Amino acid sequence: MRITFLVGNGFDLNCGLHTQYSDFYKYFIEKHPQNTIACEIADNPENWADLELSIGKYIEKVSGENRETFLNDLAELEEELRDYLQSEKERIVIGNEIGGEFHDKVVCFFDGMRPVDKADIANLRRSTTNSFQYTFVTFNYTDVLDQIVEKIKKSGTFDKRTVNGRTILDDLEPVLHVHGTLSDALVLGLNDESQICNEQLKDDLTLHETIVKPKVNELLGESRTDKVKHFIDESRYVCVFGLSLGETDKIWWEYIGQWLQRDQNHRLVLFVLEKTPSRTIAMQEILRKRKWQELFLKKAGIENENVKNRIIIIENSGIFTMENVKLKVLEPIK
Repeated sequence: MRITFLVGNGFDLNCGLHTQYSDFYKYFIEKHPQNTIACEIADNPENWADLELSIGKYIEKVSGENRETFLNDLAELEEELRDYLQSEKERIVIGNEIGGEFHDKVVCFFDGMRPVDKADIANLRRSTTNSFQYTFVTFNYTDVLDQIVEKIKKSGTFDKRTVNGRTILDDLEPVLHVHGTLSDALVLGLNDESQICNEQLKDDLTLHETIVKPKVNELLGESRTDKVKHFIDESRYVCVFGLSLGETDKIWWEYIGQWLQRDQNHRLVLFVLEKTPSRTIAMQEILRKRKWQELFLKKAGIENENVKNRIIIIENSGIFTMENVKLKVLEPIK
């Protein structure tokens, strides 16, 4: 049985890296105060999805005369982003005991679920399979997760376990970067042409090939989109951690929505961050979780209310808070 994790910037933040958009913005604007994109967007966006959408809105001000300036400034922003994230990820130190810790957290991803949802997994373990495949799809450019997975695979600690007298085989697959990595092309931009807020440039082929993410992936010939869809199709559970359900990744929320509707046994697990949750008032917890369920249905374009109960919300999980991932102090980049 396959369990697929879609992981976003919340993972790197959990590891202690300064990878919020606001962190990068401070660094970038000091080096490039005349960059038109940075000056227009400023530090208003709260996360990377907001930044991408803001770029689409900024194109409203782009004309044929300043189109090349826009493309050059975007390229400058992407190169500085690469340098910034490269410096940040070099701060990571992964301890030798990461294998056991990561294994225990991943195979117990259901901690925090309601008893009725946990029972579904318990039944699967008892009856249907002796093998679990864990797939990680990251929306991040850094290779922090890759380093962890590679170290675990070399150590052989993510292998098998015994549950109620049965041997369970666990397989951890290589990480797939849907938006590229720091060592190749970064894919930063929009979900589709409709997010280009300029009627004159909506059909501009160069813009499509520069900032429409599915189109960029297609041109790179990496088949990333198809690979991720294949993993989702094969999964019984899809878990989303550290992603904001942003509009610029709408292709994935829509696809997961279709996957949810295809089979009543499919389950979506949303790991969400609530700043001040109250677990003492049942109604508040119910309303918070319903809010997240309805938000996902809206992002996925789903009106089928029956799907809602197959969306499991886990608040403030410590699943990827790991003692064996440490940080070292480096000189600030200049």
